Amino acid sequence: MRRISSIIVLLALSAICFSCNNKPEVAKGPFCYSKESGTVEFDGCKVKGMIPSTLTRFFIETEGFEQVNLPDSTDNGILEFKGKFMDYEGCSAYAIYKSFYAGNTVEEIEIFLPETKDWNRVKNQYFAMKDILSNEFGSPKRCNEIITESDFEKKHPDTTRPILALKEGRCIYTSIFMAPDGTIVTLAITYIPHTKASVEISLNF
Repeated sequence: MRRISSIIVLLALSAICFSCNNKPEVAKGPFCYSKESGTVEFDGCKVKGMIPSTLTRFFIETEGFEQVNLPDSTDNGILEFKGKFMDYEGCSAYAIYKSFYAGNTVEEIEIFLPETKDWNRVKNQYFAMKDILSNEFGSPKRCNEIITESDFEKKHPDTTRPILALKEGRCIYTSIFMAPDGTIVTLAITYIPHTKASVEISLNF
């Protein structure tokens, strides 16, 4: 009898160990901090301090984006791209850079996932990206995830109402991460005109 009990206990422990060792892994994102280069990298490429022309080649040749605009590199400007980011088609990417006379380097990269009117979809995308960024940079240094709804809105839920609340400032979903090299990584749900929303990921160097 004792032998049977021992076998049952061992089987139970084995099942627990198997369960622990087979937890679902968080998908790996394109942004990470590299100890080797000492800075944040985008798909293995050091982007901090890049000049606009080099970043443009990276987006087009490595990431497969298409360039939308051709700004004057002598002025402060924004590079705009369209393409696929991770598994999301139809994303927009922007690179904000200093003028040629002020150093000609990229200061910020912003990426927007596809716009949608479906609040549940954009919220799920936000939390999926939050898990990825938390896995790379640790817990957010600051996080606000609130929706202020009226009694009527609570009793009559609608998938577009949170987006309207986002427009009015009654809905805030933002997580801010800090990389060891000082890069600020911000994740947010952003309002897009005509009752749409998008998940935004920005890197500020």
